[in-house]
Amino acid sequence: MNIREFLNHLQNVKEVTGGCISKCPAHDDCRASLFISTGDNGRILLKCFAGCTVESIMESLHLTMSDLFQKSVCLSYPPMTKFVQVTGLGCTLKDYATVKKLNETFLKSLAIIERTYRGQTKEE
Repeated sequence: MNIREFLNHLQNVKEVTGGCISKCPAHDDCRASLFISTGDNGRILLKCFAGCTVESIMESLHLTMSDLFQKSVCLSYPPMTKFVQVTGLGCTLKDYATVKKLNETFLKSLAIIERTYRGQTKEE
């Protein structure tokens, strides 16, 4: 989603230099402690100055972490210099996250799950 669509999920949004501020939906906010801005490729950046995590903010809005990224954006990663081949039984989500240098919790937030079929593990 884009920044305007995201801001529609928040209350008392005010524009400030470099972005917007709002009351944080993840805690009982008496004043605007959530800073919202955009980063590379239009991704939405969140910072709660009371200490709430991005995950808790998104959960309180009933949104997923993938909603912070524009659907049409293709993120580029540095080319892999080392190839790892998994043979036989496939790999677990933890193994995949390790090889790709990604956070396993982040992959789960994107609805990537581990399945076992005929004794082989695969991600979907």
